[in-house]
Amino acid sequence: MHSHGIYADEIVGKAYDRRLLWRFARYLRPYRWNVVTVLAILPLTTAAKLAQPWLIKLAIDRYIVPGDLTGLPLVALYFMLLIAAESLLSFFEVWLLQYLGQRVMQDIRLELFSHLQRLSTSFFDRTPVGSLVTRLTSDVEVLGEMFAAGIITVVGDVMLLAGIIGVMLWMNLHLSLVTFAVLPLLFWIAFTFRRKMRAAFRQVRAQLAILNTFLSESINGMALIQLFNRQKQEQAEFTRLNSSYRDTNMPVITWDASLYASVEALSSVAVGLLIWYGSGEIIGGALTFGALVAFIQYIEKFFAPIRDLSAKYSVMQGAMAALERLFNLLDCHEVLPEPLPSAISAPSPQPSPSRGEGETSVATLKVIPPP
Repeated sequence: MHSHGIYADEIVGKAYDRRLLWRFARYLRPYRWNVVTVLAILPLTTAAKLAQPWLIKLAIDRYIVPGDLTGLPLVALYFMLLIAAESLLSFFEVWLLQYLGQRVMQDIRLELFSHLQRLSTSFFDRTPVGSLVTRLTSDVEVLGEMFAAGIITVVGDVMLLAGIIGVMLWMNLHLSLVTFAVLPLLFWIAFTFRRKMRAAFRQVRAQLAILNTFLSESINGMALIQLFNRQKQEQAEFTRLNSSYRDTNMPVITWDASLYASVEALSSVAVGLLIWYGSGEIIGGALTFGALVAFIQYIEKFFAPIRDLSAKYSVMQGAMAALERLFNLLDCHEVLPEPLPSAISAPSPQPSPSRGEGETSVATLKVIPPP
């Protein structure tokens, strides 16, 4: 019933992320005010996160270490207000991103389906149905995940990282440089893993299209499968394709886990360097205990978005692979020829010859049969 390779979906070559994202940006234009609102929320959320370790430093150095607790309740109140503000701003940010993602996915699905209806029949003769269904469902759904954990949240992560670097350099230059000694290795690991995960995600999306195509053809042709008693052969083929899809996902899982583990290890190394060097600075009187605690807090906040980079890479690379496939479909120009005007316009009725007053056209007479 199936022939080898009939469900094969192409794996495109080199992709240009900037080109894909620039082309994708046109879908955001109708909702630009939502994007502006989210971008306006990001600095406020960043400020709330940056102020929290500073308040901890203030509480330790000014009130806890000297033993004067008179102003500590006020600092604790400010700290709680910052946490509440961060939570509220994060709620609006996530809600707006999810709303924006759902609207954009709706628009893309409508455009894809409208484009499919204009394609020639020869395109559908050689293109598996499952591949097209995958593009209109799974591939578009990946773009929604990109909104929730990718395209705009990366801007907030960059703002947070830049703010933390600025605050730490302002607080203590030498301690900051010691802490950031692991960053070159971290960036090298991140960029290396990004290239590996891109290739792996292309394979995953292509294999998913093959599996969906097989299921679509098998379910639609179930009557023929039962008629010719091919249940065992179809089961064996589905087992092979399902195992192949599982094996294709394993490199993605491996690179994802490796990136997360590497970032976690480098984060621990940075905290260890911070404690080792900071303790000597405290003993020498060049650093306060509250500043060291604030540095540890900033390091945790610094590596949190980088630690989530593995998940963001998974989402973003999956979205890049999906965009490649979606735009390839939209760029297909095998459209049906426009029908000729003579083929779609009915001939205009000829005017009946003029008749004298009192004459009636025979065509308008209605014969009533006798009872």
